[in-house]
Amino acid sequence: MKYGKGLREEDRRGGNIPVFGSNGIVGYHNTAVTKGQSIIIGRKGSIGEVALSNISCWPIDTTYYIDEVSEYIDLSWLFWALKFTNLPELNKGSTIPGLNRDDVYDLSVACPPLADQHEIVTHLEAQMAEAQRLRMAAERQIEAAQALQPAFLKSVFDDLANQNWSKVALGELGDIVSGITLGRKLANAIKTRSVPYLRVANVKDGFFDLSEVYEINATEPEIERYRLQYGDLLLTEGGDRDKLGRGTFWESQISDCIHQNHIFRVRFNQNQVLSQFASYQMESSYGKAYFLAHSKQTTGIATINQEVLSGFPFILPSVEEQTRIVNQLKPKLAQTQEIRKAARHQIKAITALPDAILQETFGGFTPPVED
Repeated sequence: MKYGKGLREEDRRGGNIPVFGSNGIVGYHNTAVTKGQSIIIGRKGSIGEVALSNISCWPIDTTYYIDEVSEYIDLSWLFWALKFTNLPELNKGSTIPGLNRDDVYDLSVACPPLADQHEIVTHLEAQMAEAQRLRMAAERQIEAAQALQPAFLKSVFDDLANQNWSKVALGELGDIVSGITLGRKLANAIKTRSVPYLRVANVKDGFFDLSEVYEINATEPEIERYRLQYGDLLLTEGGDRDKLGRGTFWESQISDCIHQNHIFRVRFNQNQVLSQFASYQMESSYGKAYFLAHSKQTTGIATINQEVLSGFPFILPSVEEQTRIVNQLKPKLAQTQEIRKAARHQIKAITALPDAILQETFGGFTPPVED
């Protein structure tokens, strides 16, 4: 077996030859290093990651590569066998993590007859292709559901915007505040306690992701000031363009929860503005267009400040009309959320398939790594 170390990344030039780093293709070159089909193994960075190139390629110096094997080995079969093997456990580096070539050389894998290897590869590739097909189908379901939601909102709020409903500055309808600042200085003698707080990562477009909620030490006055109440509308100030004015309303999912300073809280008089109606309006193309037009923008970054949010021209029909619109939209949007939720569960299950397929294929005859 011929085993080589890749060349320096800075040596590459433009071309159509794939350049492989420790975690896959990182660019293209005009010259190949390997001879035809080759296996690339990450030795630094993504240690133990394994890739297969079916054409000649250029592995950089964070990798090892295999492009020649004995006549008794199918290189594609060896690739799948190495995918199953736990290569990262060969890492013995403490200060600078990395795979040692000699340790990889000493790795033992049980080899079935060549004909069986060909059959295994054919079967594996068919299974992996089916898993990829299932994943793409689930992703298309999510994309279709994601497209439905703005379409539903657009049909309602574009129509409202063209009618003679009052438009009132948001700052006149609700109390707007930003949240607690992380890393602020507190005197040692000040008493604090730990409470949950929402980060930008928790606030999505139309829902909250509460799978990982952090805690922060805050004083009682801070907790009192920033404690969320049922019906509070929470909107992110931005950063990435998809986070601009993103949010929804709070339904008291967590007690004593506060929010960080990159999230705005709008607290309405519920006799005047329904929180869910306000949330739908912010999610609509009408709301997003305003935020985008009035944001401060740099390369790839867009943010809004409290003044911009306060000036939002809120479409204000009667509470009865707001209730009608909420009742019209709620079941439709709930359905799209259920579709997305089901598809995400499918993707989670599908993501586990490749490991299960490799375990079923190689678990019976691949020996453990030798010491």
